[in-house]
Amino acid sequence: MSGQLQLNLAHDRRRPNMSALPWDIHGCILPLVVDTADLSRYMRTCSTIYFLGIPKLLKNVRFPSPSRSLLHLQSFCHFALNHNPQRIHLLRELHLPELSQLDDEASASSIQEEVVDMLSRVILGAKHLETLHIVGFDEDYLSFDSVLFRAITSNTNLHTVDVLVTKMTETALLRALPHSIRKVVIRFEFRFVAEEDLTALDPTSLLSGLAYSLEELHIIYPPEGMDIAVTDGCRFFHVHSFVMVSPDFGNLHAEDLAYTFPKLKTLILRGDMDAGESEMAREENQEHTEYEDMAWQHLERLRCDNGPTYALAFRCTVQHWEGIHLPELIVRPEVKFHANLKDLRPDYLDVTLFIPDFEDEDEMLAVFPSDQSSVTHLNIEVLSPFEPFDRHAPSDEEPPHSNMRWVKWLGESICNLKSLVVLSIRCCFEHQYGRSLTLNHDRTLRDNLDRMVGTLFATLAGLSHIYFQFNLAPDLDVGWKRPVGGQSTAEELSEDDAWEVMKASPFAEKLCSRLIVE
Repeated sequence: MSGQLQLNLAHDRRRPNMSALPWDIHGCILPLVVDTADLSRYMRTCSTIYFLGIPKLLKNVRFPSPSRSLLHLQSFCHFALNHNPQRIHLLRELHLPELSQLDDEASASSIQEEVVDMLSRVILGAKHLETLHIVGFDEDYLSFDSVLFRAITSNTNLHTVDVLVTKMTETALLRALPHSIRKVVIRFEFRFVAEEDLTALDPTSLLSGLAYSLEELHIIYPPEGMDIAVTDGCRFFHVHSFVMVSPDFGNLHAEDLAYTFPKLKTLILRGDMDAGESEMAREENQEHTEYEDMAWQHLERLRCDNGPTYALAFRCTVQHWEGIHLPELIVRPEVKFHANLKDLRPDYLDVTLFIPDFEDEDEMLAVFPSDQSSVTHLNIEVLSPFEPFDRHAPSDEEPPHSNMRWVKWLGESICNLKSLVVLSIRCCFEHQYGRSLTLNHDRTLRDNLDRMVGTLFATLAGLSHIYFQFNLAPDLDVGWKRPVGGQSTAEELSEDDAWEVMKASPFAEKLCSRLIVE
């Protein structure tokens, strides 16, 4: 019977009657349709759903593969302009396709100018357009006197512009951005340019017209040798967040950053530095004191790995330091980490430990220094927690599931943090193998955790809560609070109580969303 039913369904080519569903069900389905193509198909099932789906379809417009970008862009412009003039007011975010990659340049050339003209009308008329992403245009269409250039630079409702710089044409656009812009993302397509062109590509020079309006700046893979911030350049008094992604921070100086962005609250630097380079850069930064009186006094958030942080030799305190990965594959990696803790004196610390890279007990015990007194909230991401120490050791190393010595040693190292109030540890596995190990040896693991928790509560007088989380085994998540009265052991938290503790944590975004690892 079931087989016959499946056969009939498989051959039933009639279009489903979506209008037969209650409208409140459609109201629940519509926000969950993320893919644009799926949303478009869903809208075509019914005129009412079509009408309700238009605001969602136009809220964030992205285009498929660049090979047919012109055709998709033409269709979008007709849809936005020709049927209802109010539609373009629904547009909030627009990702412009790369018009330099066309499927058939010969046939496309006849309509390309028409499409760019329509696109300019869309951008100029979209009164609520806030975010514009520009991947790459033929320089003829982004030249200073082009209609598209004038449309973008005349839209004073724009708040965010994300530009891929492929040639000098985009730099002219960046110089002419309207004063309404609050956030700029500049992505560089090239790593190497002629030395004489570096000055022309300097982001702070390009954006000097936004000195009193810009609030957030992202620089993604700048050309090698570029000075991002210099003490004789433009100053941005309203920038609160600066993000830079680069394989090299050799040309970056904390003092220059403080001069350029004097009111900065959040600094995010994604990348790493060679051990030798970080030592030389630190010496240079420590000697660089010409504008010491302009240095930051405090940063709210710093996301930067151990090496670059050490190289920049910060002269300010930091409330929340994250993005640290230990151990580095260098001799005595804890030396730099300890120096950074002394420089920054963070209240909140978020660190990742990769267990297989620790060589022995002494290296684990030395993670946290004995004189550390500022950290009140600590989150530790433990990667590959059941793999053997020193992954380069002989193959007869003890089996992974028995290697839980790190729990005891890490607990002893944490005991050095005398001001600690809340501790969270996330054991992260990259595959289901870790889950099976966790579930198969949960009793051994729990015994180790119980001993660690007892030691921590007995040693750290201010510690109130401890929470363990397992990304692939949430049924083993467990939290404790400090023993009270005559209790000799810590009290295990209920699921609801643990959730409330994590929501109040400075690491709530990680702990409450069950992210694996960035």
